[in-house]
Amino acid sequence: MPVLPDRKAHFPRERAARWAAFGALVLTSLAWLGRANAEDTGVVAAANAYAQAQQAELKGDHDRAAELFELADRIAPTPEALRSATRARMAAGQLALAADDAELLLTRDAGEPSRALAEEVLAKARPELTRYTFQCSDPCTVVVDGSVTMVTPERTQVVYLAPGSHALQLGFEGDATHRVKLTGSAGEARTIKVARPATTASVSSARDSDEPVSKPRRGLKPAYFWTGAALTVVAGGLSLWSGLDLMNAKDDFEKSPTRAKFDDGESKDTRTSVLLGVTGALAVSTVTLAFFTNFKPSERAAASIGFDGRSAQLNLRGKF
Repeated sequence: MPVLPDRKAHFPRERAARWAAFGALVLTSLAWLGRANAEDTGVVAAANAYAQAQQAELKGDHDRAAELFELADRIAPTPEALRSATRARMAAGQLALAADDAELLLTRDAGEPSRALAEEVLAKARPELTRYTFQCSDPCTVVVDGSVTMVTPERTQVVYLAPGSHALQLGFEGDATHRVKLTGSAGEARTIKVARPATTASVSSARDSDEPVSKPRRGLKPAYFWTGAALTVVAGGLSLWSGLDLMNAKDDFEKSPTRAKFDDGESKDTRTSVLLGVTGALAVSTVTLAFFTNFKPSERAAASIGFDGRSAQLNLRGKF
């Protein structure tokens, strides 16, 4: 009679149970993630952007670092992120953009670190640049010479520009825009009141103008995220099924230990491990996609999962 491996060293019920539990955890996590919106992942996304900004700063890429610090601040506003963005703009030699951030610091944080940094930057900027204060009738964004300068809509926007002529576009909700060309000198401070134009007039003006209409980036389409979520759920369902199949193989082996059943269990063990690895990789990719996906309130989708012991079902509801 052939010598079989020790049954206690193979097909451990505890390990198979852990695999099954892991698969169930992945499915449950995806179901929760399917109900989440961009606000739920905002803090994590901001932390990720902040960490990337620090790495860029260490490499001496101050321009990239400033953009990422500002992105982190827009996602989850903090004085630390805005101060870091201001310093990075100064290190990159971008005095006007640093002054814009400094003005935000003064309005948002009265603490000593923020005030001291803002006043230091503005003391250098005010004699060299033109300070424009736009008082909009409705929250507006500002595009200067085709580049988005103020992304977050506000009724009052303060922008510092180099002396000379600049083409500006102020955007309002509903695609209403107001275009204007301004000329300023060093040390000058101007206040400009802007009323929200009628939407139809704005659209007509935009069609007749040769100037490109710049809009803030809106992130990835939800379809990318939901595709990743669906693939992760499928892989998780297969992992769960494979883990349960492995437990059945273990039971069969214990009832009647044979070399064929042992080899069968080993192959199922390998299959389950591979499926778990694929599931984990897909889950990480899907969570990463969630950080860069624009989940509009009207396009939120919900995910529900059903499992009857033999198969897993993924139900997605919403606009993609």
